Amino acid sequence: MIEERVTYDLWYIDNWSLRLDLVILLRTPMEVLRPHNAFSSTAISG
Repeated sequence: MIEERVTYDLWYIDNWSLRLDLVILLRTPMEVLRPHNAFSSTAISG
C-alpha cells in the first residue's frame, strides 16, 4: 500500500500543473459525497 502511494506521489510530482490541481479540487467533493460500500469486493484491503 505504501509503494502504491509513493508511485502516485511521484506521478503527481512529474505531472504537476495548475490544471491538474483544479481537476483534483473539483473531483474531491464528488468523491467525498459519493456513497461507498466499505464491504464491497472492490474495497481496498490492507
